[in-house]
Amino acid sequence: MATMDEAARDVELATDKLYADAEEHLRPLHDAIIELAHALTDDDDITTVPGQAAIVLARDGAPFAALRPGAERKLEVGLRYPCGPPALPENVVVSSSDGFAATTHRLHLPTDAMDDDIRDIVPWLAAAYDQA
Repeated sequence: MATMDEAARDVELATDKLYADAEEHLRPLHDAIIELAHALTDDDDITTVPGQAAIVLARDGAPFAALRPGAERKLEVGLRYPCGPPALPENVVVSSSDGFAATTHRLHLPTDAMDDDIRDIVPWLAAAYDQA
């Protein structure tokens, strides 16, 4: 079984690989979303694990979000709502996840997303976390 340091190193290596070369512009967005997710709780119940072509966030082993580079220079944020999604503002483009890392919905964040845009996803991230 991997130690905490080994697991963290594996995640960091997988993340570096995922955002290498043409996708490196998305890494700051990725890191900001990871930081927001960890700010949802004081507990250490969120784990970050490398998935197949994505980084998956899980609560006590249950996935609730996944991140990966998307089309058109956007970051795909997959969210899992087994009990149904929260109400989302009309100006946000949400699509079906098509099985992306066991998520049910996808948000697409452009490279030029501002801090407010990133913070705006906190309620959706929190709802996915609460349903995990």
